[in-house]
Amino acid sequence: MRVQVLLAAIVVATFCAASNGKHSSNNKQEWDFASNQKLEIHVTDADVNVKQSDGEKIIVELLTQSDSTDFADKVKASFQVQGNTGVLTVAQPPRGGDLSVTVRVPPGTSLWLRSRAGDIDIETVGNKDIQTGAGDVRVTIGSSKKFGLVDVGTHAGDVSGDVCGKPKGWVGHSLHCTGDGKDEVRVHTNAGDVQLRESAQNTEKD
Repeated sequence: MRVQVLLAAIVVATFCAASNGKHSSNNKQEWDFASNQKLEIHVTDADVNVKQSDGEKIIVELLTQSDSTDFADKVKASFQVQGNTGVLTVAQPPRGGDLSVTVRVPPGTSLWLRSRAGDIDIETVGNKDIQTGAGDVRVTIGSSKKFGLVDVGTHAGDVSGDVCGKPKGWVGHSLHCTGDGKDEVRVHTNAGDVQLRESAQNTEKD
């Protein structure tokens, strides 16, 4: 009897997954990349999360949700090194599914990220230059001993985080300040909120 119930449950679960019409895929790639270098990240329509790793590698995870396997098959990540700069490009179809990108970077990596749409979460300390057309942005900037310049703005959204004063603006908001460190943090989104964090777990050491 228990076997029959278990088989029935499996059939129901399989039917629900099929009727849902969603296909999930998780693809991981990695490349060697030294610490204390610059990384450019180019994406189009994806949520992006950047974390710090312990080793000298770029590790990328591509998580897709789509109506068919064709979308996942066409999502590609490529990486190349040009001098002291690594360039990570994630290509995807214009429609047909959702994409989330997680990137783990070596300590001391300076980030340069450009996105057309999607939420961005940066959990590393260091130089950052982040721009997105639409999406919320959450960024770790470190303490005032870490950053030297903070330049943050959104045309339609809020700026939050008790880091360096109150933001200016009515519909859009901006925030500019300087600290005692050397890291430059530049974050701009056309439509979305920007949240600044002083530190994240295991990312900052004085």
